[in-house]
Amino acid sequence: MFELDVINVVLLIVGAFNFIYSAIIYLRSKNNRTNHLFFLVALTVGFWIFSMVGYRGFHEGEMVLLWARTLYFSAALIPFFFVYFSFVFPAKDYNLSVWQKYLLPLPLIFISFISLRSDGLIEHVDIAVGKEHKILFNQQLHFLYGLYIVGYFSFSYFNLFKKYLISNRVVRDQLIYIISGTLISTTIGVVTNLLLPFFGNFSLNWVGQATIIVMVSAIFYAIIKHRLFNIKVIATELLVFVVWIAVLVELLLAETWKERVLEAGLLAFVVAFGVLIIRSVLKEVEQKDRFKDLSERLESANTQLKRKTLYLTTLQGFTHDIGRTLDFKEITQKIVDGISEKFGYLAGLLLLVSEDEKKIFPAAITSNIVTRIALKMLPKQMHEYAGDFERNDLMAIRSVKNNMIQQSNSISYFLNPPISETLCVAIQKAIGMKSGVAVPIHSEGKAIGVLNIFLDRPKEEIESDELEVMKTLASQIGIVLKNATLFEQVKEANEKLKELDDLKTDFISIASHQLRTPLTAIKGYTSMIMEGSYGEVSEKVRETIGKVFQSAQRLIYIVNDLLDISRIEQGRFTIALEPIKVASVLKDVVEELQQNAKTKKLSLELAIAPENMDVTASADFNKIRQVFLNVIDNAIKYTNEGYVRVSVEKRANDVLMSVKDSGLGISEASMKNLFQKFSRAKGVTKLHTDGSGLGLFIVKKIMEAHGGNVWAESEGEGKGSQFYVSVPLQRG
Repeated sequence: MFELDVINVVLLIVGAFNFIYSAIIYLRSKNNRTNHLFFLVALTVGFWIFSMVGYRGFHEGEMVLLWARTLYFSAALIPFFFVYFSFVFPAKDYNLSVWQKYLLPLPLIFISFISLRSDGLIEHVDIAVGKEHKILFNQQLHFLYGLYIVGYFSFSYFNLFKKYLISNRVVRDQLIYIISGTLISTTIGVVTNLLLPFFGNFSLNWVGQATIIVMVSAIFYAIIKHRLFNIKVIATELLVFVVWIAVLVELLLAETWKERVLEAGLLAFVVAFGVLIIRSVLKEVEQKDRFKDLSERLESANTQLKRKTLYLTTLQGFTHDIGRTLDFKEITQKIVDGISEKFGYLAGLLLLVSEDEKKIFPAAITSNIVTRIALKMLPKQMHEYAGDFERNDLMAIRSVKNNMIQQSNSISYFLNPPISETLCVAIQKAIGMKSGVAVPIHSEGKAIGVLNIFLDRPKEEIESDELEVMKTLASQIGIVLKNATLFEQVKEANEKLKELDDLKTDFISIASHQLRTPLTAIKGYTSMIMEGSYGEVSEKVRETIGKVFQSAQRLIYIVNDLLDISRIEQGRFTIALEPIKVASVLKDVVEELQQNAKTKKLSLELAIAPENMDVTASADFNKIRQVFLNVIDNAIKYTNEGYVRVSVEKRANDVLMSVKDSGLGISEASMKNLFQKFSRAKGVTKLHTDGSGLGLFIVKKIMEAHGGNVWAESEGEGKGSQFYVSVPLQRG
């Protein structure tokens, strides 16, 4: 015989609401593991409630005993599924660890075993009609059962509280509802179903089931909070389910068959009508949600696009600004100042990896009021906070080693050596810092430093696209720093080269002056010997002394060339312009070089038209004579047979002197470098080893100083060449 009193009706309603809650959550998102666990919690709570209804409603001995054992078995399932819920919430998917999968169920297996066995937890039930039945427990097993229930619930609250401490504001709000709501229900349930029955009081053992609705409602509200589900659909479903339950209760309370048939028909009608209403509302809401979701996504995408555009525009301006100079110290300061000025962050600290890659040291810090306050409060100077790569908790070191962005809400992780927690809190409060980000800086695949960025927001509020901008910023900084480093190296190398060049020039100048004096003496004494100033000498001696004289003369030419080069490089090369008759200078030079031509059996000819005999150019006499002498002497030197022809032509603005020969000729490759310092045409070094490679370079410089020009033409090797010298005309 089953008795349905008021308490059982209340319990049935509470149980029905549990099933409704579980169905709503499960059907809304079948792939959400949090919803799966809530469904199991609510289902076992409903099972526990209906077990209490069976236990209270029946009065036959075996039935009551069966429902009593089922009651305590179903109660053991609640904390088991609740502890898994505490692991998963609020994630949509969560991978359980090995011990969570295989060790946590072991106590439940034992509790289930003792709850359902005839010689287990419940030894006997004293049936009382009109009163609460009394259960006789095995005291030791009852203690273990209570320890299991309290232990699993306590472990669940420990997990939830840990998540509360590290979660964002939305999840914290949800956890407050879960912790507070479930704590009330579990406390009442433990007291009325474990503690009081342990002392033989069974008058309130149904209260825990009645109040468990608070627990399930709290979890339900926490899950749907913050618009995770449409409230209109939920309200419709709740209203329909309440009507169903009311009609169902009326059916259960009906006393005659006629009333039962009428109530059953009414129940079938309201169920069918309710399903239609829910479907209609669902369809309407889905359409609205679809348009609303699309609108929100478009708005979100537009907001993100605007933010990214702003970031990229700022980044472009920042990169352009820091790239305008190549001074390394200036660039590093611009980088950290731009962190605050361009991007609106509190401050930036640039650290660079040492050459031995064992330390990281501060290179520059933003110059603003924030850093000035922080630096005053720090016990050491900024340059003393270098980091050792052996310290892994320093954000900059961790960022370099892991090649990843690192974040922290404490400034202590950005300073080495560390400072006291009290001082860290004081500094952060004084400057308004909430978090810091360490971004690695790379160049050519190698970490060269770290950019520490300090913000007035906690790390939880820094979005992924902002971190991406920081990474892009760091990559641009890496390129700029690399260019600046290369520039510094080139600058340093140039300074060393200039120093060496100055030393070389000084050496050449000193050495040339020191050589010219003894060479002049050699030339003078050999000339006197050949002239018979020291008596008659044999022809053989005269010939030998003549060779010494020529060698001394060639050395003097080389020394003079070196001195001219030294003057040109030191900026001491000057010319004194005066009216010069070009024909007169050329006649003098040709006469001087006739002996050289005769020695080689060459024809040296000077062809000057009568109208060009008195052409006057504006030139330095000694320098222009040196040019003519060098060009004609070269023609003789590099012509083995044939002729050397010199001519003069007056043109509109200049006098053009040309020297044509039938000599070795000049290749196209040699022509490109012909007038460069220490350059000699290909193949000539084998025939003439006494050239310095400076003559034509000096000729070029002399003509540039005159405002004139010199150039050469040749059809190739073995086809002779023709040199031209253009000297400006004398005006006025």
